[in-house]
Amino acid sequence: MSSILSKAKTSQKHVLPFLIGIAVIVGIFAIYSSKAAQTCITTLNPGADVSSAIGAATPGSTICLHGGNYQGFRIDASRTNKSNYVTITSSEGETAVFTSNLTFDNARYIRLQNLKFNDGLVFRPAGSNIEIKNNEITGSTGVTMFGDYRSPADSGNSSCPCNIYGVLIEGNNIHDIDYEGAQGLGGGVGIGGFGDVYNVTVKNNSIKSPASDYIQSGIIHDWTVDGNTFLGPSLQFPNHPTDHQDLWQIFGCDTGCYDTNHLIYNITFTNNIARNTMTAESLLFQTAYFQNVRVENNLFDKDSRGTTIQIYNTNGLVYKNNTHIEEGESVDAGQGAIFRDGGGTAGANYQITNNIFIKVRGSAVALGTEGRAGSWGTYDYNVTNDGSASGVNSIKNWSPNWVNTTYYEPIGLPYLAGYRFNGGESTNI
Repeated sequence: MSSILSKAKTSQKHVLPFLIGIAVIVGIFAIYSSKAAQTCITTLNPGADVSSAIGAATPGSTICLHGGNYQGFRIDASRTNKSNYVTITSSEGETAVFTSNLTFDNARYIRLQNLKFNDGLVFRPAGSNIEIKNNEITGSTGVTMFGDYRSPADSGNSSCPCNIYGVLIEGNNIHDIDYEGAQGLGGGVGIGGFGDVYNVTVKNNSIKSPASDYIQSGIIHDWTVDGNTFLGPSLQFPNHPTDHQDLWQIFGCDTGCYDTNHLIYNITFTNNIARNTMTAESLLFQTAYFQNVRVENNLFDKDSRGTTIQIYNTNGLVYKNNTHIEEGESVDAGQGAIFRDGGGTAGANYQITNNIFIKVRGSAVALGTEGRAGSWGTYDYNVTNDGSASGVNSIKNWSPNWVNTTYYEPIGLPYLAGYRFNGGESTNI
């Protein structure tokens, strides 16, 4: 036995330096690869004509901007219709600031990263392969995408010049999105998608204090909102007291559109934290028929003044492992969460399981259903601090007991319920 151990130790002595050497080589290769990938074809000084540089850039190239102020611009497809990404970025260790709005018409293969935008970004009326990464965004708008509102038959046609698709919004600091006067479409919104906008990923961003919705969208499909942190205070009070502010509002049409002709599908909201946002609602999915909606492992921490969750008619709803800590401070004191029946086509295949709903104030219930919605699937293994949880395995009238009040990990439950921090969320909380 001692001989075996001795050989193992000897082997480790030789193996360890070898592994370290491999790691160093890999690290050096990664550094050089990264630098190669960020090689600037041109470097501009403050005040330069960035739009012309984009137009002249070859696909796959990078434009670097020295720190300082640059004017915003509107640029059309003749200069932005690329076949591979053109990257616009700040020079290493510097911050380039766009002092006015940037608008891209029909942009394709555009990447904006490590920049600051003082009056937001707009993409219209079409575009694809757009990346917005690691920027600071503030001003009257955040990131707004206006599709061209064509027929539903066009929405899946990637060759149609009427839609925006293939968008990544990742790692940005979006904050203090305000506007003056009457609320308009996209005004004061952190991230907006209107018209035919699909295949959008909103990932690992921090969104703080918009005057209107944190995210707002119309008839969309294939949206993933994952690992984001939504922070208050909202600007609804006192600056915009008449606004109906939501964390994410999805709307189909004006009223009564709960049928398959107004279909919104493949919607994912996972691993997000909303803290002290105090919106009217957090998730308001309304005036459309939804299909394949997944809301899983989110923490809603004093995020709403009224009803925190309202989700209407859906075929295929997974609502699982979410924690709601609600203040209920509004005069209407809405539900913690309510799954609604808007009439029209019935929902189906609901899985409302393993959630914690805590209603702190107000007379309304922590977990509620409307009309037929209570029969559209499974409601079980949920926890409420009142008597509103249904299902034979649910826990009613639970006295909240937490490991801490940062992530609200529960103590004393017989099964896994509520949010669990998994390290993928933004840490700016």
